[in-house]
Formats: sequence, structure tokens, C-alpha cells
Amino acid sequence: MALEVCIECYKYKKAAWQFQLGKDLCTEGKLQEGLKLLGEVVGMNPKKTEFRGHRAYWLQKNCQFEEAKKEALTVLIQLNPSYLLAYQVYFSSCLLTGDVRGMENAIRRMKSCPGRITKSRCKIKENEEVLMTLKNVCVRLEELERAKNFFEILNICKEALKIAPYSHVFLVKKGIALFGLKRFPESVEAFKEIPKYATSFRVLDVMSKAEYLSLKFPRAMEFNRQAIDLLNESAPERKNLIKFREFMAAISEGIIQVLIAMRNKHWKIMQDRAENTKNLVINGSYKNEPLKLQIMTFEAVAFVQQTKFDEAFVIVSEVLSAWNTSYSALSVLVHINITVGKYQDALEDLGRMKGMKEGVDDQMVDRRILEARTKLQEMKHATEPPARFLNLYSMLKLPFSATDSEIRSQYRNMSRTYHPDKTRHLSASEQNDAKNQLLKIQTAYGILSDPIRKNNYDKGVAAMEIRKTTDSKNILVIRLEECRKKYPKVFALTQHHQNQP
Repeated sequence: MALEVCIECYKYKKAAWQFQLGKDLCTEGKLQEGLKLLGEVVGMNPKKTEFRGHRAYWLQKNCQFEEAKKEALTVLIQLNPSYLLAYQVYFSSCLLTGDVRGMENAIRRMKSCPGRITKSRCKIKENEEVLMTLKNVCVRLEELERAKNFFEILNICKEALKIAPYSHVFLVKKGIALFGLKRFPESVEAFKEIPKYATSFRVLDVMSKAEYLSLKFPRAMEFNRQAIDLLNESAPERKNLIKFREFMAAISEGIIQVLIAMRNKHWKIMQDRAENTKNLVINGSYKNEPLKLQIMTFEAVAFVQQTKFDEAFVIVSEVLSAWNTSYSALSVLVHINITVGKYQDALEDLGRMKGMKEGVDDQMVDRRILEARTKLQEMKHATEPPARFLNLYSMLKLPFSATDSEIRSQYRNMSRTYHPDKTRHLSASEQNDAKNQLLKIQTAYGILSDPIRKNNYDKGVAAMEIRKTTDSKNILVIRLEECRKKYPKVFALTQHHQNQP
């Protein structure tokens, strides 16, 4: 008998020591290790109110709300119906998860609590106010959802999530509101915040559609496959829906094959696969206009890479007529226009693209604008008198025999003189003249600093000098003929003296 008492005493002391150690680990932030020890302690002595109550508290801190509620209810129903910590854990777990029925149950138990001191500490009135607030929010959200007022739903959900940050209902409605507002990436991120979102077909369905509409096909296919697996497990009788999801998966697979062909630069294969995938979208049950237009853009890219600009232009024009803000279609059109020499059209399209996407894409647009402007300027110069007819050396105030170092030095000096920072104090007309002068200096230096262009220019100048000499001789001959006709007697006399011996 004494041995049994000693064993029980040892078990009690071990459980108390292990309980304190588990609490200390949880307090230090090591929740997994601490909860493991607390679970072992509860297993040693399952009827100890303190053990179960503190385990419920730390389960709640670890966001294991369902288990925390079970532990708290076990304490309240079986062990001690006036244990304050269990009431607090049960109500706060229901509140954080937005469980309105659970909150009602918690308040009802608080009111029927046998301990008057515990009842007074439960703050029943405050909890009832919070409960009524959440109930009103739920009713208001239902009304707004019927009216499809997604903007107001989003604002209300954001405020409600400050009270119940782990509410499955509010998180789902927030994601659907973002989807309705066409903020697809934010919608997907909102759904990912939902605990165990992969077990909800509704969530997976909206996530896959959001990724399709934001044209992120591999991720769309991933969520779509999860939805198919969930349907096969939970509702295999819904054959039509499973077939529809499999059809969407086939489209995703086709688009991925298009992207692989594009990465490998197999343009003919890319064109064929894009065409097949487009036919799937057009002829199937999943009518998605943005998706069809994006696939058509892929097809246009394949045509461009095969230098079939006419076919590509027809497809891109059709895409832009239906979707005039398509960044990728505008990019293809700009490429076609620059390639075929329609630089002004390219600049207009680049102006539409400017600001559509920030960061690297915007820098790319700036580079293309500079490229198109340069090409347009070169084309204008080709129709104007050649630069060799301009005296570039005189623009830089240099002799024709100036060396490269002299040209470089003179350009730097004159650029400083006419730079906008140096002409701010001048009048508007003087600043404009200085700007034109700087442009002329830059043009002259651009030719004379390039060895090949300078050589061609120098040859042109030399040829012009010869032409001028030849032209001047021809003018003298013409004048002489005119004088001979005008004064025939004088020229006859001159001829007579030349013929004398």
C-alpha cells in the first residue's frame, strides 16, 4: 500500500514538474515543444482542471482553435463549470474564428455559471455587444452580396477581420469581393490566408479562375487539379462539374505547351499549339474572352518570329479591337511597326503602354520609345539634304584639319556653354536659341566623333569642293559664250589677232 502511495506521489510530482516546464516553454515561444509536454501531462492526469485549462489556453495561442474549444468545454462540462480561464479561452476562440453560434453558447454558459465572482469577471455585457456587432455585420454582408456591392463588402470585411482575424466567413467574402473587383492576385492571396483552404472546393474554384483571368496559367492549373481531386474524393457523383474542370485543365496544359515552345524558340510548334488551344476555348463550354485573346496574342508572337507580319498584324488588330488595354498585344504591335518602319505608329502605341506596368516593364517601354524616336529621326534625315552639305566643322568653330582630340575638347567646351543649366538666367527666346545651338553641336559631334561617318563626311566635303570648282569653270564658259553672242565684233577681232603669224 505504501509503495502504491509513493508511486502516485512520484507521478503527481513528475506531472507538476512537467506541467511547469511545458508552461515555461510556451511562454518562451516554443509552443510546439511546450504543447507536447502539456499533452503528456493531461494524459497522466486527465481530470486535473488546471492542466486542461492551461493546455486550452496555449492551444489557442498556437491558433489551434477547435482543439482549444474542445479542451475548454471539457473543463466546463465535466471538471469545473466555474473555471474562469476556460470561459475566456472558449469565448475568445469563438470570437477570433468568427463563430457566432459558439459565442452565443459561451455567453449562455457564462450566465449559468455557478460562481458569482467568475460570472462578474466574464464581462458578459461587453461580450454580448461584440456578438451583436458581428451578427449585424453578417446580415449586412448578406445584403451587399445579393446587391453585388463588392467595394462595400471589402471595406466591411477588412473592419470585421480586425475583430475576428481568423474568421473563415469573412476571409472568404473578402477574397470573393476582391475577385469581383478584378483584383485577382490580391484575391488569391486573401484565400491563402484561410486555414485549410485546400479543403474547400468553392475557394479552389475561385482561385483557379482568378489565376486564369490574371493569365497565370501554371498556378491556375495547380488549383484546378486540387479542385478535381477534391471533387473526386467528396462528390464523385458531380460528373458534369468534374468534366468541366478537366476541360479547364486541358486548356491549361495546352497553354503550358505553348509557353514551353516559346521558351525553346520552336515558333511553328508554338503557332500550332496556340491555334489548337484557341479552338478548345472557342468550341468548349468554358467561354473566357480574355483567355482567348491572350492565346491569340501568343499566336501573333509565333507569326512575328516567323516574319509573317501580315498574319500577325491581323490577329493583333482583332485582339486590340476587343481588348484595347492588352499590354502584350500592344508590345507585339510595336515590334511589328518598328520592324516594318512605321515608327510614328510605334510611338503612339508605346505612349499607350507607358504607365500600364511599373518597374522593369516601364523601363523597357522607355528604351523602345528612344529606339523608335532615333529611327524616326534617321528616316527624316534620309529625306532631308545630307549632312555633308552642312559645314559641321564651322558649327564647332574648328578648321577642316582639326584632330579628334580637338573636336572632343571643343564639343565639351561648347556643350557647357549652351547647357540648359548655364542658360537659366536668359530670356525664353534666348534659352530656345541656346537649345537649338546645343542640338546642332550634338549633331555635328555625333558625326565627327564616329571614324566611319567622319571619313564619309570628309570625302563628301572634298567632292563638293571639286564640284564647286567644276561648276565655277562651267559658269565662266557660259558667260563667255553669252558675251561672244552679245559682242561678236570684239570676239571676231580677237580671233583675227590670234590667227596672225
